[in-house]
Amino acid sequence: GQRFPAAMAKWSRIWGAALCETDAPVASLTEIIIRFVDLHASVRQGQAADPNAVIQDALLLETELEEWRATLPSAWKYKVVISSQPHGTYDGQYHIHSDYWIARMWDHYRWTHILVHELILTHLVLLPLPPTEVCNQKTQSLAIISHLASRICASVSSQLYRPNSTIRGPESNSQL
Repeated sequence: GQRFPAAMAKWSRIWGAALCETDAPVASLTEIIIRFVDLHASVRQGQAADPNAVIQDALLLETELEEWRATLPSAWKYKVVISSQPHGTYDGQYHIHSDYWIARMWDHYRWTHILVHELILTHLVLLPLPPTEVCNQKTQSLAIISHLASRICASVSSQLYRPNSTIRGPESNSQL
């Protein structure tokens, strides 16, 4: 685990400032990802040894990811399509995005979110919290990971193959 290279982070900020309104969420997501990479590196290098502090930092990233998702422009909305065809779907579903780049950014959001919760889970076991608090956070993190993983599968399948749909789902900016 290495920290995100400072030169690349600087370049990312310069590049992000030049994005149009529709693409601007990429810059803020990149900043969140950079902070996650740095947190993860500090844990792997032994610089962040306090599990409580790591969990608090990860929960802050969780909040930022949720705020990022909640403030996306309408161009980032996607449709969840339910299909009776098994090919090119995940669990009978696939997503329709306005373009493939946005679809990939959604998946970057999702995998980052999964990794944040994985970090939370690995540090929960190190805390001497009452079992109820640990259990509640563990249950919540596992549910989020499961949901996001299924959304990645539905999204990726639609990037590779799009079957004929039978039922169109709702627009879905609010889904993870």
